[in-house]
Amino acid sequence: MQREEVDRQAVAIILARALAKRLAAAVPPGFSVSSRAGDVVVADGAGTSGGTTLVPLVDQPGDLDENVTTAASAVLNGAQDIVVRHLARWWPSSPDTQSGTIESGADLPLPTATVEGGVLRLWFGDRDRPALELEPIDLAELV
Repeated sequence: MQREEVDRQAVAIILARALAKRLAAAVPPGFSVSSRAGDVVVADGAGTSGGTTLVPLVDQPGDLDENVTTAASAVLNGAQDIVVRHLARWWPSSPDTQSGTIESGADLPLPTATVEGGVLRLWFGDRDRPALELEPIDLAELV
């Protein structure tokens, strides 16, 4: 899409809401996820929080799909950092990790965001065997 055709700040705000909704359903108990004016904020029960600002990531020159993917990746990375720091263990758990154990040398399932066929897909770990996959976001809902 051409830059003039879309209000990218509005896209960032709608994307922040959609990402917060999906992450809120996925984070462990005791964490909350919210969106405020294009920011996604993840908080733990102890009052520690962190956020990702989407507006400058989405409202920059370049392809809108690429900018949305960059913003979504930043949100997933930030959320993972906060949860891992608070829990002092990997999140989400790798499919190779036994529940309730230390990570057993398993790699941290890294977040990925990609656009396929007009849909933003979000997951942690290997594409073929994700540790966690979030509900996709139809890009048509963002514009």
